[in-house]
Amino acid sequence: MRAELRRAAVLVASGLAALAGGCGSSVKPIRVAVISDCEGPFASQYEADIAAAELPLVERGARLRGANPSDGLRRASVAGNVVELLVGCERWGDRWTLLAELRRLVEREGASVVIGPPFTGDGVAVREYAKTQPGVTFLLASTEQSATLKQPAPNVFRFSIDAAQWAAGVGSYAYRRLGWRRVITVGEDDPSGWPVVAGFVAEFCSLGGTVVQRLWTGVDPVALGRLARGISPRQADGVYFAGNSVQPSRSFVTALDRRRPGLARSLVGGATMLFENQDARMLGVIGVSPSPLTADPSWQRFTSELAKTFPHAGALPFLVFSEYDAMKAALEALDQVHGDVSHGERRFMATLGHLKLDASVGPIRLDTRRQAIGPTFLGTVARDASGRLVVRQLRVVPGVEQTFGGYFSPTTPAPSRTQPVCKRGRTPAWARKRVVTTR
Repeated sequence: MRAELRRAAVLVASGLAALAGGCGSSVKPIRVAVISDCEGPFASQYEADIAAAELPLVERGARLRGANPSDGLRRASVAGNVVELLVGCERWGDRWTLLAELRRLVEREGASVVIGPPFTGDGVAVREYAKTQPGVTFLLASTEQSATLKQPAPNVFRFSIDAAQWAAGVGSYAYRRLGWRRVITVGEDDPSGWPVVAGFVAEFCSLGGTVVQRLWTGVDPVALGRLARGISPRQADGVYFAGNSVQPSRSFVTALDRRRPGLARSLVGGATMLFENQDARMLGVIGVSPSPLTADPSWQRFTSELAKTFPHAGALPFLVFSEYDAMKAALEALDQVHGDVSHGERRFMATLGHLKLDASVGPIRLDTRRQAIGPTFLGTVARDASGRLVVRQLRVVPGVEQTFGGYFSPTTPAPSRTQPVCKRGRTPAWARKRVVTTR
């Protein structure tokens, strides 16, 4: 009931905005839909997702209609056309509610563009629905590799890297700089955790490294600590901890430090691991992130505007930049075609596919499957000038593409507990370079 009331309020607000902005004009408003999870374990993220998607419109002069992002916007426009924002609500993990919302937004409300939803597993469902609506443009915010790599739809685009791409750069660092040849990987045992391990495996193994064991676990800190205590120093040169934003790392790091003192030589992982463990034992440990770890101008502009415009939305930039970049890309392409979404949106889609976006994370372009090619970021725990422990960005890894130099393809198995197979092969372009861009 709560979700239905929210939907109704947004639709009314959107309709009023369209009437106010389109008075005296026969130009049909461009309806852009944003869909996210408003029910289930990630419902608290709903307003933040909507806020990030609305921000590019606010930057173009739109005004907030109420205290919550889901209250909608007024005076939203692009290329002289009124933009009518539609907001969709799904239940996390329930594909039927997702499909019902997609049908409502597209078939009943007339959305020309659909953005989202954000979580792993949603992208493939959106792709399959998009194939039934070839005249509507879909911009994904979810991260599963298969949504664009396998059986791509010509009207589906993604301007953010997938979860396997997130790991790019850390495998070659472990192999070249740390001298690892044998590694143990630790990841979350579900479809959101498997690809973050897969990206590391693809890069590390392509150089000649070996994965001696793949350990999988959930988010229980006790179990993670127990897992670390079982890792013998003789088993491997080091450990890759691929925990994502919901998998705590402190108990694992503490237990591993007791088994393998000198973590800077024996542990790499994700950036969340660095932020959760800013203490002396972590000095020099490397982590990789899909978003900048320093005051990069594009990232700083995005994060500061998000906080200023939506101070009560609780938006964490590293969780919502995909929605922002998707909306920004859609608006820039609409500008270039002067708002033309006629004739099955062919001009708009063609422009979108060739767009070079100055995204929140840096430059993004799309491959032939309309999947983002973009940067990742390596950082470390270090001391600043005053001696405080901070996470400092070390390197930008540019041009990360989805196949990892051919390691992944439309015919290879999707990331899983056992895939990809560890094998030496063609090394990704960014991993062949010994010197990576610094910023």
